[in-house]
Amino acid sequence: MLQLRSGVENDGIEHDHLLIKTGTKKISVSRNNISHVQALKDYVIIYCGDTKYVVRSTMKEMKELLGVAGFLRVHKSFIISKNKARFFTTNKIEFDNFEVPVGRKFKNRIEDHLENSR
Repeated sequence: MLQLRSGVENDGIEHDHLLIKTGTKKISVSRNNISHVQALKDYVIIYCGDTKYVVRSTMKEMKELLGVAGFLRVHKSFIISKNKARFFTTNKIEFDNFEVPVGRKFKNRIEDHLENSR
């Protein structure tokens, strides 16, 4: 089991779920339901549709747990699900009811992703 110093765990066997510790509860969340992750200092907000979970973790830890296959870091404060994003521009990414900014140092990664996904 991969467990970091955060409130998020990956069970190591079932890679499509994360075990999120929020308050006194532990909740299993499917990676497919995660639309994006937003950083707030020592915490992250994990958005799953209309539900959001505030968890003590860092973006570096979340990036390691989520992996690179289905997720893309687009800003120092945002990781998005590649499958949920609908519109990409040079400055922002739109999906569902969210608009996420694109950081200057992440633009090349997004352009590479767009070229490789065609």
